[in-house]
Amino acid sequence: MYSIGELSKISAVTVRTLRYYDEIDLLKPSDIRKGGRRYYDDSNLTTLEYILTLKEIGFDLNEIKQLLKESVQNPRDLLEMRLKFVEEQLDELSKAKKKITTAIQLFDIGNYEHLDDVFSGMQMDQKTKNNIAKARQKNFTSEEQALIANLPQFGEDRPITWEWSKLLRDIKQAIEVGVPENSQQALKLAGRWSNLTLEMYEGDAKTAQKAWDVHRKQGNIGFANFNEQAVNYIEKAVYYYFYGEGEKNK
Repeated sequence: MYSIGELSKISAVTVRTLRYYDEIDLLKPSDIRKGGRRYYDDSNLTTLEYILTLKEIGFDLNEIKQLLKESVQNPRDLLEMRLKFVEEQLDELSKAKKKITTAIQLFDIGNYEHLDDVFSGMQMDQKTKNNIAKARQKNFTSEEQALIANLPQFGEDRPITWEWSKLLRDIKQAIEVGVPENSQQALKLAGRWSNLTLEMYEGDAKTAQKAWDVHRKQGNIGFANFNEQAVNYIEKAVYYYFYGEGEKNK
C-alpha cells in the first residue's frame, strides 16, 4: 500500500492533484484510514499510469473518466481514437492558419485599416467569381488564362507570396519616409518587383504586362486590391528602372 505522499513521489503527480482525482471520482484510493488518510494499492498505481498516458496523448479528464468507465483500454484503439481527434484539430488549425495568413498578406498589400475590412475583402460571392471568369475569357487566350489561374494566391504559405507581402511593406515604408521614385532605394524596389513578376509568370513578360494593364484599366480579373499609393509609386520607380534618369543610370 502507498500513502498519498508515497504515490505522489512515485508518480511525480502532486498530492493536490491526487486529491482532486479522488474528488471527481477519477482515481479513488483503495483504502481510507483514520483521519481520512488515503492509501493506494498497485492497481491504483496502474490506473494512475494509464490516466497519465491518456493525458499525455491529449485526452481531457472527462474523456478519461468515460474511458475508464467503459473499460476501453486497448492501447491501439485509444491511439486510433486520439489520432482521429488530432487530425480533425489539424484540419481546423490549417484552415485558421490560411485565414490568418491571408489577412496578414492583405494588410501588407491593400488599403485596409481594420480587421473587419480585411475579412470582408476575403469573401467573394458567386456573382463576383462569374464576373472574373467572364473578364478573363474576354481579355486573354486560353493559354494566358491557364497561366493566370496558376499564379500564387494570397493565403498560401509559399516563399514567393511572402516575398510579395514583404515587398509591399517595404514600398509603403519608402513612401512614408519620402524616398524619391528615382532614388537608388526605389530602383532596388522596382527591380524586386520586376523579378518577382517574371518569376510569378514563369518568365512570360508579355502576359505579365498584359494582365497588369487589364487589371489597372479594365476592372476585376481576380487580382488582389493593391494599395493604390504603393502601385503609383512602384509604377514610376519601374519606369525609372527601365527607361528613366534614375540614380542607377547616372
